[in-house]
Amino acid sequence: MKSPALLASALLVALTGTLLAPAAGAVGLPFHDPFDYAEGNLNTVGSPTWVAGNGTSTFEIAVSNAAALTAPAGFPVASAKGVRRAPSGSSRRSVLQFTSVPAIDGNAVYVSFLLQIQSAPGGTQLLGYLDDHNSSQGSPQAGIFLDSSSRIGIAKKSSSPGFTSPSGLDPGTHLVVVRYLFQSGDNRVDLWIDP
Repeated sequence: MKSPALLASALLVALTGTLLAPAAGAVGLPFHDPFDYAEGNLNTVGSPTWVAGNGTSTFEIAVSNAAALTAPAGFPVASAKGVRRAPSGSSRRSVLQFTSVPAIDGNAVYVSFLLQIQSAPGGTQLLGYLDDHNSSQGSPQAGIFLDSSSRIGIAKKSSSPGFTSPSGLDPGTHLVVVRYLFQSGDNRVDLWIDP
C-alpha cells in the first residue's frame, strides 16, 4: 500500500514547531523559510534552523525539488524547494524554535504554509502544531490536522480536531493560515484556508 504523501512549502513556518518557548538558537519573528537547503532529511539539511523533535534517521520529512509549490499572488515568488512529508507510523517531528511570545491579551502567533495533498491519509493525522514545550506533545496548544477526506482541522489542547473544514480540499495548492490568540479566559485558535 502506498503511504500517504503531502507536499508543503512554508511561507512563514511550516510542519511542526515548538513556537511559544524561548530557546538557544531560536529564530526571530517574523520568520520566512524558503527551504533553499540541499535535498534530504529536514533535520539534517536544515540544521541549525530545524532540529529533530524525535528521530533523525528517516526521510519522513524531507526537503525536495519535487515538493516546490507556487505561492498565491502577493506572496514572495517561490525560488527554492519545498518539504515533502511521507508519514510513517513513527511520528517523526522537525522543530523550529523562535523567540518567546509573551502570553499577554491581544498577542498572537500566526503560521502560514502552502499545502498540496497528493493522497489523503488513512485517518486523521497531526500536520503541525504550536506549543510551549520543547518535547513532542500529544495534545498541543494549537494542532493542525488533515483527515482522510482531505479536510483541514484545528484543535486547542487536543489530540484530534475540534473544528474541521466543511469539505475536503480540491486538488491544487492551498494557503493555510492558523492563529493562536492570547486573550483573557480561554486563548483562541483560528483557521483560514485560501483567505
